Amino acid sequence: MADLNFQHKISTLNPFIMSKSKTNKKAAATKASQPKILMTSEPLEFGDAVIDIAQIIKHPVLKNIACQAIGGSIEKDRFFTATTNTDIGVLMWFCINKDPLTEYPPFFLASEPFRNSQDVNTITDPRQSILATPRETFIYNGPPTEDGVRAYLRQAPVFSPAPMLTGTIGRGTTRDLKDNFDDVMERNLNSTGGRYNEKNWAFFQNNDQYLNRLVSDRTVAYIHYFFGYVEGPQRKNAIRVILMGADRNHVNKTDIIIQRSIPPAMFL
Repeated sequence: MADLNFQHKISTLNPFIMSKSKTNKKAAATKASQPKILMTSEPLEFGDAVIDIAQIIKHPVLKNIACQAIGGSIEKDRFFTATTNTDIGVLMWFCINKDPLTEYPPFFLASEPFRNSQDVNTITDPRQSILATPRETFIYNGPPTEDGVRAYLRQAPVFSPAPMLTGTIGRGTTRDLKDNFDDVMERNLNSTGGRYNEKNWAFFQNNDQYLNRLVSDRTVAYIHYFFGYVEGPQRKNAIRVILMGADRNHVNKTDIIIQRSIPPAMFL
């Protein structure tokens, strides 16, 4: 493995190298629509979120970036504007910063609105000139167990002492930092010889059941995202993003919809 040292104060880790009849037509249309919903946003029970997050914290390789940041916080209104338009969602780019002298923390997500009609699977670079970032990222300092993660998620998170973000990032900088993520994925392959993530982004499509419902909840002030690990049959895109609503005190609202990003490991 090649060396990669984030050189941040928050941890001293080992380097991470990181046509038919009408009836048949209707049935076919219904069947075709079902995977699309599953692929664009997945509802998640709190217990499953705990498992996913615990899996990345104790993963023998990925724990090294999870220790840099397990998640982040962004104001609800900056993350996504409530709408019933299902042709729009949020695309979140994985960003790794190797330079401790810059204003960005070592591991975070930069987000932008994205229309499904643009074909999310073909995108390679950010499209907005300015993207949204969290103002704070979280670190996990508890035991690498499900009980530890469960307790952590039921209280206000531990904020990272890494540099505070301004809340925005330019397209060019985002491109550079997501390329760093790609470099880490290329240098750290899974047991099948492939990347842990083929994609350098996570996507949430809007719909009334998940994303729109989350940002429309008046008790939600912040959107918290967390990193999790889900190993599918093909072991692709195993690093997944989990969204939770949080109140004004940054306490996660585990009683409302929690969702997990696409691409699901078994599809892409």
